[in-house]
Amino acid sequence: MNFKFFSYMCSCHKIVNEQFDKADYDADGRITLNEFHSYFLKKYRRPPTNDQWFKFHLADVNNNGYISKYDVEIFEKNIKLFN
Repeated sequence: MNFKFFSYMCSCHKIVNEQFDKADYDADGRITLNEFHSYFLKKYRRPPTNDQWFKFHLADVNNNGYISKYDVEIFEKNIKLFN
């Protein structure tokens, strides 16, 4: 088993979870459109760009208006949501 790779994967997972938890203001396990917007205002002092909104909607695969931790983890394998 390659422990360096396993360690790297765990650290990436931790970063995604930390960002998710910071954006999930009410800690209900999902990020709504309002929470996503508020996260960017608080962290970057600006609203999400059109590109970032597009990524949010891509991550919201079932179009329910929010993204779960699972949605973010699947999405982050290909594209970074919080950058």
